[in-house]
Amino acid sequence: MEASKTSSTTLRNAFGPKSLIFTSLILISITESLRLLQQEL
Repeated sequence: MEASKTSSTTLRNAFGPKSLIFTSLILISITESLRLLQQEL
């Protein structure tokens, strides 16, 4: 039970406003790198 409780709290923290901005920045960087790779090919 404790393991599921900690996982739910980590998920809640993962979807916080700060991490949301962080994940969006990561997604933007990934898409930009993929775009550059496609241009090279």
